[in-house]
Amino acid sequence: SVQIAAAERPHFAAEDLLGGTSTEKEAAADSYIAYCGTYTLFADRGVHHVEQSFFPNRVSTAQTRYYTLKGNRLDLTTPPILIDEPEGLAKLLADMEGQPVVAFDTEADSFFHYRERVCLIQITVEDRDYLVDPLSDLSLDGIGAVLANSEQVKVFHDGEYDVLILKREYGFEFSNLFDTRVASAALGVESPGLAAVVGDHFGVELDKSLQRSNWSERPLSDKQIAYARMDTRYLIPLREMLTAQLEEAGRSVIV
Repeated sequence: SVQIAAAERPHFAAEDLLGGTSTEKEAAADSYIAYCGTYTLFADRGVHHVEQSFFPNRVSTAQTRYYTLKGNRLDLTTPPILIDEPEGLAKLLADMEGQPVVAFDTEADSFFHYRERVCLIQITVEDRDYLVDPLSDLSLDGIGAVLANSEQVKVFHDGEYDVLILKREYGFEFSNLFDTRVASAALGVESPGLAAVVGDHFGVELDKSLQRSNWSERPLSDKQIAYARMDTRYLIPLREMLTAQLEEAGRSVIV
């Protein structure tokens, strides 16, 4: 079924997004956004969410974003990208450039060292998951620039500790943050932890068994890599859902 009735979208067909080439899908999406704005298409083969950029306004379709879900689960067939060398970091920074929304998380080794360190920075850009290894002597100035950029939304879940440790370790400044835990609490959610919120919105059970893993050990295990990507994987579409709920409830100012 389609959320918006066919009579209300005379120049758009569901099949335009569910089939055809990438160029055809983009053309169909851009045409539809020009007509109706943001939309969500629900279909048997998954959920396809397309919406306009939040910055600088809701007119341009140049930064239209696509999320493809299998059932109600984000497609995880593409592996996360581990960044432990300057060339990979340069590609990540290029990918983040101009993005209206980027998701962040960190892993530290506070259960294993008295002065904990940032051992991993997880970043999701659209549907691409990156795991940045700050223990590999990379310059993280470019990531700091994104975190300080007031024209890009940075999504965290329960980000107080992440902000604290990133600021302490690297002197980063922060601007335009959206915390999905704070948003969930503002909506009256009784259990606003990431696993519970993702479970409620996507029907996915997150594995939280590695919260006390030693993230300073190298190489990272396959299980650690699979675990770490999930901390940011759902944050961007989750933010969009929560933003709509906050607006409906008249509580956007709280977040």
